[in-house]
Amino acid sequence: MQIHVTRKRILGALAAVTLTVVVAATAAALIGGPLHAQRRGFGGPGGTLPLWTIELTDAQEAQVERIREAAREAAHEAAASVRDEMREARQALGEAVRAGVVDESRIRSLAARVASFEADALVRQAHAYADTWEILTPEQQDQVREMRERRSERFAEQRERIRNRRRQ
Repeated sequence: MQIHVTRKRILGALAAVTLTVVVAATAAALIGGPLHAQRRGFGGPGGTLPLWTIELTDAQEAQVERIREAAREAAHEAAASVRDEMREARQALGEAVRAGVVDESRIRSLAARVASFEADALVRQAHAYADTWEILTPEQQDQVREMRERRSERFAEQRERIRNRRRQ
């Protein structure tokens, strides 16, 4: 079914595509990215495991490095196997959004295909996160929880300050 294009629909579809690309880029960067290699942790949409804030034993450090390396290899293998398919799906999605006539079912179908690639990456990341969490002692897990709480409080305070400035 083809629907006439309106500015609101184009902007909505463009926002959806932009969000999809941002999520994909973020997921790709977070899985074994250089920032996390330096900071000793795993992060992503589900939260960050800030390993740089706690003292790890040498054995834990070695285990984390093995987990990180396995996650990095899995991400690279997965990316290599679907790279062309993912690029084609993103290209088709962009073309569908810019077609001049909105074919909502096609856009949704292509967006779902792109999202499935992202979901696969996030599942791999979740496995690495869970494997790393398991090697932490209960005390270290408590330290991570406390760090997250403090960070959430700081972010909430920052958001509130920004809202207050906008109201003025």
